[in-house]
Amino acid sequence: MKNISFTLPEDIFSLKGIFSISTQMLGLTWDNIRGIGASVVGEPAMKVLEGSFKMVQIVQKDGFAGLWEHVKDQFADLKATVMDTIIDIIKTEAIQAGIKFILGLLTPAGAFVKAAMMIIDLVKFFIQKAAQIMELVKAITEGIKAIASGNVAAVAKAIENALGRAIPVVIGFLASLAGLGGLVDKVTGVVRKIRQRINNAIVKFWNFVKGKAKGLLGKIGFGDKKEKKKKGEDLRTTEEKKRDLEEGVREGTQLLKDNSLTSKEREKRLENIKQTYDLKELKIVTDKVERDKATVHIHGEVNPTLNGNRIVVDFDSGNPLSIIERNKLIKIPGGQDKLDKINLMIQGNSSKLKDEYAEVRTALDALDSGRLSVSIGVDVFFRQRRFN
Repeated sequence: MKNISFTLPEDIFSLKGIFSISTQMLGLTWDNIRGIGASVVGEPAMKVLEGSFKMVQIVQKDGFAGLWEHVKDQFADLKATVMDTIIDIIKTEAIQAGIKFILGLLTPAGAFVKAAMMIIDLVKFFIQKAAQIMELVKAITEGIKAIASGNVAAVAKAIENALGRAIPVVIGFLASLAGLGGLVDKVTGVVRKIRQRINNAIVKFWNFVKGKAKGLLGKIGFGDKKEKKKKGEDLRTTEEKKRDLEEGVREGTQLLKDNSLTSKEREKRLENIKQTYDLKELKIVTDKVERDKATVHIHGEVNPTLNGNRIVVDFDSGNPLSIIERNKLIKIPGGQDKLDKINLMIQGNSSKLKDEYAEVRTALDALDSGRLSVSIGVDVFFRQRRFN
């Protein structure tokens, strides 16, 4: 959670509060929401919605806090998914740290070593957190100045700012003191697991907006372009077709660069772009495959046709795992063999693919939640370093 300043929600332990903290930990902002929206409704329509559609303007102003009312039904289990898991991790880590601390005090030599290690940990903490500590001091100083000047509004803001900056520093200090240096990484790993769920919720929100704003967009030429057709005829000018084709191919090419998407998710977004710009065809074309890399481009057609720039990507061949997940998997002993097996099953349309994917999914979830060991088949991987 480096360099993240938290805005504390009114009720941290409510579903809305947990959602707010989670999105802040992931560093998600309006730019993330907007980027997904542009791929769903199209960039031209997005600019219109930003300027004149109240629902979008609220989310633009408040970020994920404004989005919550539209996605809360999809996160009813958020407390169990995030908070309960984090509490279990903290309990486990605290017990382990306590046992190690007590064992270190059983002998005079052990007590001396423990004291020396604690001093080293504290020095490292103050060196690593120097910038955050200075920001905290600055926030507290601003609060004192506001109190002295009698500026009530500024006092409230300064206190909120100071508390937001104090939380990660205090947690880090206590973790360092108790020998829980890796605790933050494990907690962050739990939150990262819901990243894709958040992305899916944002896509659903934009599809909802697209339906609600259909009348507005239709009046100014950005509605469902199928309504412009009469007896199968496309009434757009050649210049309009060319512009729509270029925008569709450009947005499709951006999807190729997003390593967080699985093949299925990428194809779904590509279909949304195709419909938005009323294209006859918009697809991914593979130019060549070399080992685990593929050179691909987007091909679009509406009469005329257009090919996007060639991009080298990790070869997925319809793999249900995202590129980021595959990179994690191959770092586990036995993971590369499992990935190769899945790729062969995809090419052969094997009915057992679902079972293989479920085994990998379980291993990746265990890795993200901070398990000390993760099994892939007969191999066991002992977690000794972070994988990002």
